[in-house]
Amino acid sequence: MARDARWDLRLREGQLAEGALARILMADEETAVEVKAEPEARTHVFVETASHGNPSGIHTTAAEWYAYEVGPERWVLIKTRDLIRLVVYALDHGAMERAGGDGGRARGVPIPKAWLVGVMDR
Repeated sequence: MARDARWDLRLREGQLAEGALARILMADEETAVEVKAEPEARTHVFVETASHGNPSGIHTTAAEWYAYEVGPERWVLIKTRDLIRLVVYALDHGAMERAGGDGGRARGVPIPKAWLVGVMDR
């Protein structure tokens, strides 16, 4: 098997990616992560938009990232700006805000889990 002459470049790319992920996971106030655990949700995650009649969730977060637990020990990280794009896309294509969370006092938009990994396809 021939040795790939670019292995050192791919190694460096991998090291840079590891560093980027470590910065996200060890977030500070500037790179906050909003964590949502919904492992039992079968097909959609709930993106909160309001609570008790006031804007909340995606409308008020200072987090740069959202982390969704989409299955037992399965997580998806998504930039907040990309999650907002998905909410707008869903609403533009027939999704409706609905009650959910906080005993039904929160409102939000259901987003298909599959969209979380295909953000750039929209």
